Amino acid sequence: MTRLARANVAMAAAVLLLALIARLEPGREPAPTLAALTDVPAQSVRGVRLFDGNGLVLALERVGAHWELTAPAPGPADGARVERLLGLLGTPSLRNIGRVEGRLAEFGLDPPELIAEFDGIPVAFGGLDPVSRQRYVSYGGEVHLIGDGYRHHLLAGPEGFRAAR
Repeated sequence: MTRLARANVAMAAAVLLLALIARLEPGREPAPTLAALTDVPAQSVRGVRLFDGNGLVLALERVGAHWELTAPAPGPADGARVERLLGLLGTPSLRNIGRVEGRLAEFGLDPPELIAEFDGIPVAFGGLDPVSRQRYVSYGGEVHLIGDGYRHHLLAGPEGFRAAR
């Protein structure tokens, strides 16, 4: 083997070693897992109700393996859309602010813009954090910050949850 070939092999070995070190990231701690917003398993939910400032917007009920829209007008519901909404239950709480007695208005939660009720358990939607653009929600008497990926489902109204015919 020529001197140039040996240098190329040594350089290739050094590159592989550096790539392995970069991939393994020695000394770096794994990122902590974030707690879910709720401990309610989505598959156990039998009913969902959505409210805005004017009252009940829609109600959904699990009937066997399917979802039915029960209010304001009955009919089959878009099961995939309901399942995406149920994902809210397991979404990560990016920050638990805790109990904020008397300060809910600071978070857009007095009154809340929207409320999703899962088997009678309410999750109230408030404003956006001005810096992180994450959504304030109230669950179990505590205020949390979550990603803003669920509000559009709540705003879809009954027609957004009605199954295509």
